[in-house]
Amino acid sequence: MRLMKGSDCFNCHAVDQNRVGPPLLDIATKYRGQDGALEASVQRVLKGSAGVWGGIPMIPHSQHTVDELRQMVTWIYSLQPAGLDRVYTGFVGAIAPAQEDLAKTGYCRLQATYVDRGAVGIPPLTASATLVLRPRRLEAEHANVIAGPQILSTKAASGGEFIGSINSGHFLRFAGIPFDTVRRIELSLASAGAGGAVELRLDQPDGPLLATAPIDVNGQWEQFYQRVLELPETKGRHDLIVRFVHPDNAGALVNFDWLEFQRADEPAARR
Repeated sequence: MRLMKGSDCFNCHAVDQNRVGPPLLDIATKYRGQDGALEASVQRVLKGSAGVWGGIPMIPHSQHTVDELRQMVTWIYSLQPAGLDRVYTGFVGAIAPAQEDLAKTGYCRLQATYVDRGAVGIPPLTASATLVLRPRRLEAEHANVIAGPQILSTKAASGGEFIGSINSGHFLRFAGIPFDTVRRIELSLASAGAGGAVELRLDQPDGPLLATAPIDVNGQWEQFYQRVLELPETKGRHDLIVRFVHPDNAGALVNFDWLEFQRADEPAARR
């Protein structure tokens, strides 16, 4: 990917969309697994070609070594429909996250890079920034850290999975939450066990306590109910720690399906 971004590949090709040339995913699908296809593609990129994917020729890329081109073509051949790193050029447009990828990870990573034209005797300047985008409702199993509990499955849970086998002291970490706009967090829980309490803490399992609430034992492990916790005003991005506790250090406290971040101007439907 680094070599691809440093060349002119993405001026003419997108990963999964038509541009001047065909989508890179189509190239991978057509040639992957064919004997000799990789080296033939390397030579076409090196020397240029015409008529392979239509009437627009591909210019030679003699600025690259054969080894560099082989790495680039190998990366192209590795592309699969799921889990794609999508690359876009230009300053205006809309990027639609792939729903299948979002369902697996709970987030998408947006990276922007700018390279200017430089000047006589001055190399181009480069700047880049990365932003992680998440939906306001996060599946519990998409936590960045799961310390103690297990990911379990049931049709009753959102997305078919939930966090279970939760004992006192277990916690989950959700990284980089923008607390400036978050005033409430809604949790989806179920318990036919010991109950206890759920704590929301800042950055560390023993960090500042934002909110706490008792866990209602509703007598059903797969019948989830919702609980809303009010938060104090908090500035900046922090990790959210969802920690489960019991005064007797009991096990089998609760099942945890999802959490949702809510703004101050939104009505809290369930308290």
